[in-house]
Amino acid sequence: MKRIHNLLLLPMVLLAMVFTACDRDYDMPPLNEPSYSLPADAQVITVAELRTRYAAATSNEAITIEDSLFLKARIAGDDRSGNIFKSIYIQDETGGITMLVDQSGVYNDYAAGQEVFVDLKGLCISVYGNEQQIGHPSGYLYRTPYEDFKAHVHCNGWADESKIDIKEFDNISRLSDAADANKFTLVRLTGVHFTQGGKVNFAETSGYGTRDLSDAFGNTISVRTSNYADFAATKLPVGTGNVIAILGRFNGNWQLTIRSINDVYGFDGIEPGQGGEEGGGEEGGGSEADGSTVIFEETFGESVAKGSDGYWPSITYDTWTSSSGLTFTDPVMAANGWSFSNASVRQTSALNPHVWFAANKDAEMKIEGFDTTGYTDLKLTYKITANADGNQNAIAVSWGGTMLTVPDAAIATTNTYQTVELTGLAAGVNTVSFISTASTNTAGYRIDDIKLTGKKQ
Repeated sequence: MKRIHNLLLLPMVLLAMVFTACDRDYDMPPLNEPSYSLPADAQVITVAELRTRYAAATSNEAITIEDSLFLKARIAGDDRSGNIFKSIYIQDETGGITMLVDQSGVYNDYAAGQEVFVDLKGLCISVYGNEQQIGHPSGYLYRTPYEDFKAHVHCNGWADESKIDIKEFDNISRLSDAADANKFTLVRLTGVHFTQGGKVNFAETSGYGTRDLSDAFGNTISVRTSNYADFAATKLPVGTGNVIAILGRFNGNWQLTIRSINDVYGFDGIEPGQGGEEGGGEEGGGSEADGSTVIFEETFGESVAKGSDGYWPSITYDTWTSSSGLTFTDPVMAANGWSFSNASVRQTSALNPHVWFAANKDAEMKIEGFDTTGYTDLKLTYKITANADGNQNAIAVSWGGTMLTVPDAAIATTNTYQTVELTGLAAGVNTVSFISTASTNTAGYRIDDIKLTGKKQ
């Protein structure tokens, strides 16, 4: 009888194992940081030297690289958003260049911020739009087959976007002052506005959208956006703000390629010439009734959908649209090496997109990229609700590393928002975190409509 009993239990044990395996909350195995050591006889050259050495390449004839040359560079732009197609942009201290690859989703292996050593021998320099690019001599349109790409492009260290050198301009005309050094690098244009802000989307439903971006001096540059970009259907922002983008050049004309909607930020919502300080560019979005300026406001977009894996997107992924253009990370996720954060962006039939902090889980939503320098009377507000009986202080708030006191107040109605207001915040801080711990979050909490305001001195 004991044997029969054990046999009957076996299917139940196996079934429990299956469900356990499907749970995403598991400890990831340790990852090995990628590293690459150059061959002893390797010759490292710069982007500028590469261009000069193969300047004889033309649009009709590519030149195959036969020497043992290596390019040490950092990936400045990847294809995560869909706006960069079958290519990556790499740059070093001398300039940038396009590298062609016959593959989509390259960012999974080669993300922006990744340092790489490119083994150039066997690749080629071709020309398109009068600009050189790295590719493969036998590839379709010189695109490098992915297996060859991986054999030639070697990662060194973890990807770190903070190490990308971003050149800053408030005057578009200055881009040409060092054209060869600036082209195909990552730039930040400050104090600029879209001439059709609030009127059209970044792109049409087919083809490319070409939109004009102007500075305070009357100079204009084109912004090119593919209809395949995940922000193509996003309305151009109104007012003056900042744009980070790859500075491309085609037949002698400058153009910008935006990597992510998060690189478009700080627009003040004021039509140029209709109020506000001349020149604009101040981070923020309009004024409140008490005269305060909105430094940032995050609504988590108009809609969000589950990914192809059936899960809601983690706050750390670019599969949802930030309405503030700021950066979102989860230090808890990073510290534990998890592939997903326990804070995700989702919506319900009754509630618009918001952040869900899963019950009995550790998570942190860290927001950074805003600037409170020179502000007084800073005020942080947000909406919160719970999936069951709970208290609004179950989600802690850290202001630049200092824990704030969240008022003790029960969630009045399940899945109905109530507003939390935090004041007395120190100026000069540029990060705020919402923190869930397994011991205090026993209900599951939703946060939406985060807004930071202050008065500029």
